[in-house]
Amino acid sequence: MSAISPPISRRSSRTPTRPLTRRSARAAQASVETVQVAPRKRVTPVRAGVFGVFVGVILLLGLIALLVINTSLAQGAFRISELTKQATELTQQRQALEKQLAEQQMPAVLEQRARAMGMIPHSVPVFLRLSDGAILGKAIPQVAQAQPVIDPNSTTPMGQMTPDQWTPWIEPGVAP
Repeated sequence: MSAISPPISRRSSRTPTRPLTRRSARAAQASVETVQVAPRKRVTPVRAGVFGVFVGVILLLGLIALLVINTSLAQGAFRISELTKQATELTQQRQALEKQLAEQQMPAVLEQRARAMGMIPHSVPVFLRLSDGAILGKAIPQVAQAQPVIDPNSTTPMGQMTPDQWTPWIEPGVAP
């Protein structure tokens, strides 16, 4: 009920009704509506020491987490460094092997190796068709001519001789 409107009162036939004054209206309202406020429960404040310990523990846990993350990142960086170094070494090794393979596939080296195995060049080429196995051209047997044996592992290009393989031509009657 509001403070503005007076409480509804019962009219009794015994007492005459009289107009209510402000004071009597408030008193009547207070007697009809009694609102009691429950006492507040006493809340004990958190002590500063307990709060400080709690904040300290949180900060310590955060610091430990940062140290763990930093350590794992450093280990990852070392691993990346090692893998980069290994990749560089493997790239250099691959390039050296590719260079060695290219040297072994040079026509001069192949010819030297073929001659070392007793093969000789053919003057008339003959072709073999792989689809049906037919031989195109006329195969004429070749006779090997006396050729100096050249080491297939030597590094001199084909057609060039080393100083220990040749002697200069000296014409008769000409002094050196």
